[in-house]
Parts: sequence; structure tokens; C-alpha cells
Amino acid sequence: MRGRYVSLSPARRLVSDYMWFSRDLPLVTVERRVSVPELVAARAAASERPAWAAVFIKAFAMVCAEDPRLRRAYVKLPWPMFFEYERPVASLVLEREYGGEDTLLTGVLRAPETLDVMDITRRVKKLAQAPVNEIRGFDRMLRISRLPRPLRRLVWWLGLNIARQRANYFGTFLITSLMSEGGISKRILAPMPVILTYGIFDEDGCIELRLTFDHRVIDGRAAVTALARLEEMLRGPVTDEITTGAAQA
Repeated sequence: MRGRYVSLSPARRLVSDYMWFSRDLPLVTVERRVSVPELVAARAAASERPAWAAVFIKAFAMVCAEDPRLRRAYVKLPWPMFFEYERPVASLVLEREYGGEDTLLTGVLRAPETLDVMDITRRVKKLAQAPVNEIRGFDRMLRISRLPRPLRRLVWWLGLNIARQRANYFGTFLITSLMSEGGISKRILAPMPVILTYGIFDEDGCIELRLTFDHRVIDGRAAVTALARLEEMLRGPVTDEITTGAAQA
């Protein structure tokens, strides 16, 4: 059949490399349906509504700050071991347009548990709306994607396995969602020890949460406990923060 060859653009090379380093990870997923109608109501009542991504980043960062197992990564330098980070670092997946096509980029937010939800919202909006070349992390990722494949893969491997640098580039946990598109990802691949994704709220304020984790780092019981604690954070401190912010506005 007739057709044409289409070369890989820097944007698609980036996604290809991301998937290449995800291909052999022992990732397992657990899920939990949570009920947070108070949170939905508090956000709806706020004069300036926080982004849902910011809400989940704040809540899950608080969980990770409590449980050191959720701040660990498997690294291979100088030999295979775990590295435990002092603070959570969130990595958020965003779809951005670059060079006339869509690509996936990840933005990093350090210590989000110390920030208020609206501050996180403003940072998320900057990552989603500012020109791609003006975001330092995005520009770096796309410049690396222009390197020859062997050199590209070496840079990625070093970034993932030099423990002190890994969180600066990849974070300690990843947040991704198709909520705005009306769906939820069934299977998540990413070179990350912990990946949180969420679906769509129903009319009763319930939502499906999924936690995908590197089984070398944590086990299923810890993951289920993390989701239960996440529900508590959403229903408690995060709802209280949004309610207080709405009352002060």
C-alpha cells in the first residue's frame, strides 16, 4: 500500500524515550473509589477555583511527606539501591503543542505540601500556558530529544540513576489525568516509583483513584494505605483550606 515515511520529531522522540525507559518496570496498579462531596462543594463555592491537578498534588504530597516509602526510588548508581528523598517532588504530565504537534511534557513542583492550593494552581497554569521554550524544564527536555539516540538514552539513564539529581528532573511522584477529556487511564507507563491518576466525579462527589507503583520499591498494602490516607487528606485539610480561602475572599 502506498504511503509515506514520517520522521520522528523532537516532540515524538521525547515520548518515545519516556516509554523506552518505562518498558520493563514492574509496575502494579491498585484503585480506590473515594467519596469527597465536601471537597467538591467547597471548590464550587470558591470565588477562584483551584485546579483539580493542584488539589491532588497538594493532598498526595502531604501523604508522601508522612510516609518515607513514597519518597523512594530505585537507582543503579553506584550500585542498585533505594534512595529516599527528604521532601516530595511532584511531576505533572501536560499535553502541550510544540512545532505544530502535540507532545507530553512533565513539569516539576518541589515540596508542594508546603504550598497552598492556589499557589500550586498558579504554577500549574504557568506550566500549561506559558510558551514551551520559556519553561526551563520543558526546553531542556526538548533539547535533549534532538541528540542522537545513543547519547539521548545515556543522558536519560544518568538522569534516572544519579540519585541526587533524579528528583530534580523527574520528581518523586507523578500526577496524570484525563479528567478534562472525560476519561481515566487504565494502564499507566512511566519511569516513576509512584504514579497517581484520577477519573471523573459523579453526582455524589465520588471519584476513582488509581495508584501505580514500582513493586521493587513498595508493596500493595502500602499503596492501598496511601490511597486511604489520600482520601482523608482530601476530606480534611485540603477541603478545610479551600473552604477557608473561599470565606476570606
